[in-house]
Amino acid sequence: MDLLTEKLHTWEDLMRMSGKGRYELIHGVIFEMSPAGEEHGYIALNIGSIIRNFVKEHKLGIATGAETGYKLTSNPDTVRAPDVAFKSNKRLSEGGLSKGYSTVIPELVVEVNSPADSYIKVLKKVNEWLKAGVIEVWLIDPEDRSIAVYDSSGNYRILDGNQVLEGGDILPGFKCKLDDVFN
Repeated sequence: MDLLTEKLHTWEDLMRMSGKGRYELIHGVIFEMSPAGEEHGYIALNIGSIIRNFVKEHKLGIATGAETGYKLTSNPDTVRAPDVAFKSNKRLSEGGLSKGYSTVIPELVVEVNSPADSYIKVLKKVNEWLKAGVIEVWLIDPEDRSIAVYDSSGNYRILDGNQVLEGGDILPGFKCKLDDVFN
């Protein structure tokens, strides 16, 4: 991400930039995001498809992809776009399906690490999601083929190898072999 300008911006400023590239708004500062690498996109689509199919089959709500913005804070505004998100029917009933950036925060966010992401930067993003009301963040690391699951109570666990990712209370009955995410 590159700093675009030093002026504090609002979510409306970011919305006016729609179609001119990929950006996120972090505490009033607009950052340009470079396109993801192929491996990143492949993994994000794999996990997104698995989640979307499960959510649709069980009529649990909606799953969204990488271009979807969620407004996390105001004054200064923060709008982030996770690789995948899940919002339940219950949360959808609070605000419907937004045509713009949603202010109704999803229960689950999935982020796929990029090679240029620093550990501190990624943890900061995880904490922003959890502070905004996300119940779980799944952080996928393509390099070591692992998934770290962070929850709103401050706990985390790391899954790797032959372990199975489960949806818990957020996606009841959801189970996914890690191999299905990476292959």
